[in-house]
Amino acid sequence: MRPELSRVLNDHPELDKQPLSAQEELFVNMLILHLGTVYRAIKEGMFVKLEGLQNDVREFFALPIPKAVWKKTRPLQDHDFTEFVESVLK
Repeated sequence: MRPELSRVLNDHPELDKQPLSAQEELFVNMLILHLGTVYRAIKEGMFVKLEGLQNDVREFFALPIPKAVWKKTRPLQDHDFTEFVESVLK
């Protein structure tokens, strides 16, 4: 991972000292778009169901930076995808 994106997977990125960067936000948004595409492909039977997908989603969005970006971008996502992500996070 590029050094400027290394905080994305950090458990303690200290966002109070160094706010979310535009690069971090863009990167996480691209991952969310990718996840949404995979979710829709699985739902339509165009892709095999990935065992462990829910665990991956839960672990990723538990991290501070992905969680912050999700809160910001959640209103822009379609209802089914948002329900999927939110159900996994419960």
